[in-house]
Amino acid sequence: MAAGTMTTSRTIVDLLREANSPAPEEKVFYFKGDLCQMTKAANVAETLGISTGVAGGIPYVKSKEDFDKVTAYMKLNKVDGYWHYE
Repeated sequence: MAAGTMTTSRTIVDLLREANSPAPEEKVFYFKGDLCQMTKAANVAETLGISTGVAGGIPYVKSKEDFDKVTAYMKLNKVDGYWHYE
């Protein structure tokens, strides 16, 4: 078996695990939709190399620029939940 790198994507369980986490002090940009759709948005962000956080069980990114990159990718590729950003 060849050695390689393995990454893990955020799951709904991860979001629920952080349901009681407080909101950050700085301005952040939350994803929209149900838990599954928000998870997919967070996974897109991670795929694009954008770090995410979770507050109150809702994933976010720290800049409008990153939010726009993620949502543009979702709309272009019709990722589940893309309609929340049109």
